[in-house]
Amino acid sequence: LPATREGDDPEEITLRALPADVWEALIEAHPPTDTQRAQSAPWNYQTFRPALLAAAVVTPGAEDALTEDDWRELGQSGQMTSGELTILFQVAIQLNDRSPLAKVGKG
Repeated sequence: LPATREGDDPEEITLRALPADVWEALIEAHPPTDTQRAQSAPWNYQTFRPALLAAAVVTPGAEDALTEDDWRELGQSGQMTSGELTILFQVAIQLNDRSPLAKVGKG
């Protein structure tokens, strides 16, 4: 990710694909609210994002893994921007989404 403050070095964050059963359990643990479901949301955006990042971000070496609460705090405190968190979330989804790729050809 790019540096967020002048003089800060960019930080490299590694994400991993989760086993299929872990991915499915994570989705089931964070169902959308009625309002979100009415908008065709596949999960609860407020709870699923920090849970997915806690599960998918690879922690280097001896560092402690960030918890769901840690990921929430990073966004609320401004230590990471909404854009940075959104990019990480989207990449984590792309790594784990097992939906079939539908290609429609011409003709």
